[in-house]
Amino acid sequence: MHIVVVGLGLIGNNIRKNFLKRGHDVTTISRNNGDLNIDLSRLIDKEVVTDKFIGENIDAIIFTAFKIPKSPDDDGVDLLKENIDITINFLIICQLIQPKQIINLSSIAVYKNQSGVITEKSEISPSCNWNCYYGLSKLNAEEMISNYGNKENVKTVHLRISQMLDEQHQDSLQKSFKEEILLKNSITLYANGIREANFIYSDFLSNSILINVVSKGIEGVYNVGQFQSSYLNFAKKFVSENGNNETKINLVEKGNTSKIEYDCSKIQAVIS
Repeated sequence: MHIVVVGLGLIGNNIRKNFLKRGHDVTTISRNNGDLNIDLSRLIDKEVVTDKFIGENIDAIIFTAFKIPKSPDDDGVDLLKENIDITINFLIICQLIQPKQIINLSSIAVYKNQSGVITEKSEISPSCNWNCYYGLSKLNAEEMISNYGNKENVKTVHLRISQMLDEQHQDSLQKSFKEEILLKNSITLYANGIREANFIYSDFLSNSILINVVSKGIEGVYNVGQFQSSYLNFAKKFVSENGNNETKINLVEKGNTSKIEYDCSKIQAVIS
């Protein structure tokens, strides 16, 4: 199969690596270091895209390129505007290369961040979340891509992914843990670490989810995660593997105490 991966961040690089290992052809599009270098936040040169893919049959295109806020200060209208521009240019690329399937890596951020069980039918309401505009960006991308898929008769799938973890600890959560251990030999958790969430490792996403989504031509909207854990239990595991006998976990009372159970049974039923 010929797969196009748009965006070469942590997720995009992992997808590229794992699909190549399985013998698939992979072409990457990214601002830097891609097989085709394009800044999707700016007006793109259509001829450059057409020349790169002339005569190619594209089985699937995977959309990972998005601006992600690191803090509430980064989340705002400018982020929303940039992500809309990125989505528009992504769809222009889709028009030019005509993939058989579009896979959009969406996010749990489209849902309201509150305790309870989240299924694909749960309330879509990012307005009260700290990353509201990011959630709106993801929801907007889902709608735009679905509209394109309906008009062009292209299979589209939206994977609403839980908190991403990287095996080399380059994700934001584990990276912050590692940095604090190096500086203070401790990890600080807010809300006494009782907050619960769903997590997923990038290799699991590539090897257990995306491979099946592509090979089976899956369509629709799916929650995608790997395991449930409190932040305290996850931090304890991280310390046992990366700390020492002196590493402390500091608990701070204030913070988000939500306990979210992310229901991923729908995707599991399809790929099993």
